[in-house]
Amino acid sequence: YGVTKTLDVPTHMKAMLTYLQHVGEILPDTLQDVLLGAAPVFADFLQALQSVAHPNTRIWSIYGMTELLPAALVSLEDKLDFDRAGGDLVGAPMAGLSVRIADDGELLVEGDGLYDRYLGQAPITEHHTGDMARLDEQGRIVLLGRKKDMIIRGKHNIYPPLFEPLIRQIEGVRDCAMVGVYNLSKADEDIVLFIEAETPITEKQLRQLLLSGAYSIDLSA
Repeated sequence: YGVTKTLDVPTHMKAMLTYLQHVGEILPDTLQDVLLGAAPVFADFLQALQSVAHPNTRIWSIYGMTELLPAALVSLEDKLDFDRAGGDLVGAPMAGLSVRIADDGELLVEGDGLYDRYLGQAPITEHHTGDMARLDEQGRIVLLGRKKDMIIRGKHNIYPPLFEPLIRQIEGVRDCAMVGVYNLSKADEDIVLFIEAETPITEKQLRQLLLSGAYSIDLSA
């Protein structure tokens, strides 16, 4: 259809990448821009995507949220040049947008395109993103993590504090923790559950308990 631009999440684009590699094809040469957002975009995945893109196709990582989109944009080249040990570079704030770092390290944004208010609440002038960040020497936003205990998987936000207290109620479980571990093959995070057991318990037994009527925790995701 002569598509020129596409905006997608990394997990969906990973499926396209896998297909193209399997059939030995590349993205259409009409495609001018590929924008990836809604989840962390890692350099190794960008490099793999670049291998199936036409030389004239530009690849971007876009940062934003429901309350303000887009907030920042960074090119594949700048992303690859950045030392990831210093955080996740998401780019310079878009025109008309002001950002600042709060005393606790949270990124706050205001400006054009910002939502007016949440339903039933007073109008706002500045949005608390929930992202911990810093600004580099060029004024670009570098994410350092989440203020809240949250894992982004695909298009979904998963909150470990909703699950961990239930799992701790299981007999034989002393403590537990859910963490996200990046998986290149999925361009997404696996959710790993660590258990500290008081008595021996196998993974099979734990899964059966989690799926039982007593706890009814959905493991499908």
